[in-house]
Parts: sequence; structure tokens; C-alpha cells
Amino acid sequence: MLSSYVVVDEDQFLVFSKAEADGFQCVLASKGLLLLCDVRTPMVPLLCWAHDLDNPCFIDVIRLLKLRSQSRDATYQWETKSYFCIMLGSF
Repeated sequence: MLSSYVVVDEDQFLVFSKAEADGFQCVLASKGLLLLCDVRTPMVPLLCWAHDLDNPCFIDVIRLLKLRSQSRDATYQWETKSYFCIMLGSF
């Protein structure tokens, strides 16, 4: 549950991004937390990370396939096609 990470009154969500893979997942960032949520399991984040960024204002979800160079080695082929990178930035 989200209860141990409840957003306090002073905290607010600042950025939001939808993961493009299946449309069920989204990423939210508040002043202190990054949450990966799935609409199929409300109030139970898949990932909850306490970041240490001042005023996060940029978030993006990118497939690892776009970040990885095209390699002939198929060792991590499934992971490269299936997983994502979450980038959270502050300017």
C-alpha cells in the first residue's frame, strides 16, 4: 500500500508521464517521491523511490531499446525490448 509513503499536505505532484508500452502504467513525481503506478492495481505503486532532487520538472519514460546500441549479441535481447528507463530531471 501507499500508506507508508503518503504525500503530506506540503507535498504535491509536479510531473507526470505515461509509459507508452501498454497504456496501463504511468510515472508521477512529487517534491520527494517518484512513483511508478499501474491503473490495474490502484494505490499500490510498482516502484516508490525517494529522490533527492530539488524541484523535479522533467520526466520521461524511454525503452531501453532506444538507448542501447544495436548489438549482434542476443544475451540481453528480451530485457532490451521489454524494459524501460525512467529519467527524472531538475533544472
